[in-house]
Amino acid sequence: MLQILQSETKVFIGSGFIYLPLLFDPSIEEEIRAYGLDSSGYLNNGQSPRLIKVRGEYFVKSLAISPLLNTYEKVDPETYEYLRSMVFSKFLRSLSPGSISMDEELLAIVFQVMPHFIRKKNRLRRKRITGEEILDLIWRKVSIPPRFHDEAAKLSDTASIQKKLRTFSGPRPADEPSLSGLVPAQSFRQWFLRALESRILEHEKTRLADLLYNRERFSRLQRRYIAILLFVKEIGAFEISGCGFFRNGNSSEYYVYVRTGRYALKDFYRRLYLFPDCRVAVSTYGPVVPYVIDRYKHPFLKGHDKMQKICVRGDFIPAERFNASAAIQALEEGVSALFHGYNSRRGNGYNRLDAMKFEKNSIVFEEYRIPLDDPRVVSGEVEVKNDFY
Repeated sequence: MLQILQSETKVFIGSGFIYLPLLFDPSIEEEIRAYGLDSSGYLNNGQSPRLIKVRGEYFVKSLAISPLLNTYEKVDPETYEYLRSMVFSKFLRSLSPGSISMDEELLAIVFQVMPHFIRKKNRLRRKRITGEEILDLIWRKVSIPPRFHDEAAKLSDTASIQKKLRTFSGPRPADEPSLSGLVPAQSFRQWFLRALESRILEHEKTRLADLLYNRERFSRLQRRYIAILLFVKEIGAFEISGCGFFRNGNSSEYYVYVRTGRYALKDFYRRLYLFPDCRVAVSTYGPVVPYVIDRYKHPFLKGHDKMQKICVRGDFIPAERFNASAAIQALEEGVSALFHGYNSRRGNGYNRLDAMKFEKNSIVFEEYRIPLDDPRVVSGEVEVKNDFY
């Protein structure tokens, strides 16, 4: 967008809008006559006229300035990211945009979601595990390279960040004089870049203050725990006792999952079907809904493929954004649907367990059939999940 404003032309700034020169030809002249201009040179006179005549030239209303500033990150992400880097180099010097961040989604997974599903064995009962105990398990399973301990020492340092934020200096949006009237396009472009820089600066100050708060939370952790978190963040995947997570490629999206283990379902004729283990997962991006991430078939899945959304209860309302509570609820809903959702009498879902091979477009489960006296079922190793229907 800013490329438009690099020319020698002039633009009109008024009523919070940019008015661009109107290329004039006979058809436009005829349309202007049809609408008519008032004596002040305004078309549809008001706070934001659609057309303005200034010094014999016509200018047409184009973009609202304030919304453009607020959404420029999406309009022109490349320029926005460049300006953001310039703000850091100009005002934050040694800090980089990602230098003090710790993945909030990963923290929620390790300290809230995984502890909900992992239990430690106790003589009297199975006690819920803590996030720190999960990190201890990781510590015992793998060797953490020394560089992560060095990074942990830096991440534990909050004093230097606090000092930088106290001495943080730079223009504020309110300090930037506004433009109005007929101005060179390049002048408006320079003003817009300064105003955008100011907004980025204010946004980053707020963001860094929030990140500093989170870093201060780390200062209460043992340094080795921080080193483990940094290590886990880099490798991007881990599993303990049937609950784990993995990062989606090189993105910042995670999938956190729980394993179902093997289980059995019965059909209308009370025949048994042994289902293999699968991973029920939710993503940290988008609505928090449960998926089966492995290639899998089940009455509550449409097909026989990977990354299928599970058919859950109609009254389940997924959260729009990821948080630990929403993830736990969605995972429990997904597992419950696979275990208990299929009614053997009604044969509900996308597919029936007792479907015949010749039925069109049906998923067949014949190879999952097991005898009623299968030792794994008789011993209780495998539970029949829908036996109450």
